[in-house]
Amino acid sequence: MELTIFFVTLVLSSVLIKLFSNKMGWKVSWLLPIVLGFVIATIIAACLSIKSDQNKEQSQTSLNIAQEQPVAIDNKDASIASASETISEGLTETEAYEFAQELFKKIDEDEKFLKDAFELREYNTLSKYVSSDWIAYTDQPHRYYPKAQVTFGSKYFPESDTVSPYTSCDTAFRDLFIYANAMQNVVREDTATLRKILRQEKEDYDKSKARCKKRVDMTYQEAWEAEENE
Repeated sequence: MELTIFFVTLVLSSVLIKLFSNKMGWKVSWLLPIVLGFVIATIIAACLSIKSDQNKEQSQTSLNIAQEQPVAIDNKDASIASASETISEGLTETEAYEFAQELFKKIDEDEKFLKDAFELREYNTLSKYVSSDWIAYTDQPHRYYPKAQVTFGSKYFPESDTVSPYTSCDTAFRDLFIYANAMQNVVREDTATLRKILRQEKEDYDKSKARCKKRVDMTYQEAWEAEENE
């Protein structure tokens, strides 16, 4: 292709130069137009060759990029898959049992602390527990993190099927929060209505705590079977 362009350019350039010379009244032989045409044709051919090489390099570069992109995507997919496996990993039965034991101990200790504050009419203590302490504790990831990560809700309670026999303990802890809020209200303003609410919240809490204690007093297998039979 480039050779054809070279000869066409050579012929046209030589003819045009010869015609121009004749028109201007210059007496020149065909040798000069041919030489000049050769120079012009050589320059044009060289430019076309350079342009062709640049196009080839760009095409090769694009091809290399296209070939490398699937590798990057595969690596990204692999990272996502790896992260999903970590998130979906649950607790072992032993870990679930230990978590329930620790949570029940936390509930029992908090209850005693709150009852002392209520008896002593320490409004600020009760208010702090309701407004910040309880919320801060439930917003902290459990100690087995990053296993059994929580996708929504309170971070302190593992998201794992093996912990399902102990959801009653989560209920008890939440009922304690409501109970503490009722104590706070009575200390702030002691009325018959608020006392009635306090008694109701205490009753709900006592029931959920007793259910939690019953589960943590069982072996893990017994607690699992009890959950399955409900």
